[in-house]
Order: sequence, then C-alpha cells, then structure tokens
Amino acid sequence: MRRLLLAITLAVPLLASPAASQSAARRISVSFREAEAHDVVRAFAEFSGNSVIVGSGVTGRITAEVRNQPWDTAMRTLLRAYGYDVREIAPGMLRVDPAAQIAASEAVAPLVSRAIRIRYIPAADVARVVTPMLSDRGAVMASEAANAVVITDTEDVIARVIELIGHG
Repeated sequence: MRRLLLAITLAVPLLASPAASQSAARRISVSFREAEAHDVVRAFAEFSGNSVIVGSGVTGRITAEVRNQPWDTAMRTLLRAYGYDVREIAPGMLRVDPAAQIAASEAVAPLVSRAIRIRYIPAADVARVVTPMLSDRGAVMASEAANAVVITDTEDVIARVIELIGHG
C-alpha cells in the first residue's frame, strides 16, 4: 500500500470583520489516498495550528477528497466516516479517539448546569439552536423573563455551546 498526501490549499474568504475570519472560516482542500490516519490528523493539525493528541486506537488508512470546506467541519466529518471523533480538550488542543471510546467516556462524565444570559436574540431561539449539540443526557431550558438559557450537560458540551454562543 502506498500513502500519499496530494495537496492542501488554503482559501480564506474576505470577510468584513477580522474576528469573523477565525478558524471556522479557514477553508481547506485536500486529497488523501490510503494515507495513515495519523498523517491525516497531522495534516489537519498543521493547517489549523492546533495541537492534536491521537489516541492509540486511531489506526488504519484513509482515502478522502475534500474541496473548499471549513477545516474543522472537514476534519470532524472525515474522521467520523472512519469511526473516529475529535474533542477539544483545551483551547487549541484537540484529541482524536475512536468514536465509541469518546461516547463511553461521555456517558459517565458528571453533569453540570450553567445559566447563560443571552443578548440581542430571544433565549428560546438559542435553545433551539443548541439542542442538537447536547449529549443524550443533556437538556436546555430557556427563560424568557431573564432572556437566558440554562444548560445541563458535561463540561465539554457546555464549553462547545458557550463557544458557539460567544460567551466566556
């Protein structure tokens, strides 16, 4: 078997705001032909500037063609197609493991609740948007009076929701 990383190109669209050009806006085009899984993850790490820890269960070869996609979406989708998943364990640090292993660890992670005040849009709209992001054990409630959402889930999930909402 031959491993080949054909091309990685960077396409950053012109955006009105510098803040809008964060990592999700960086687009990637890449071809992998029978590439080792570790090499694929390493290519995404180099492109994104993130540190990536690859679990011992991540093995095998990957073939994929990605054209002009947000790097984080492309990485997550590609890894899921091969039975892996990626989690942000700290800002700028990602962990890649078999999806079943991540699901098992999330199933026993403690649940916490966090109230988040929402500005500019109704909390009920935010609740509808974040609901698909929650784990099977998670829940979200919207308070119209306080224009806030109360999220109950694992720390990791709540951190991803807060990142989406834009609160620190």
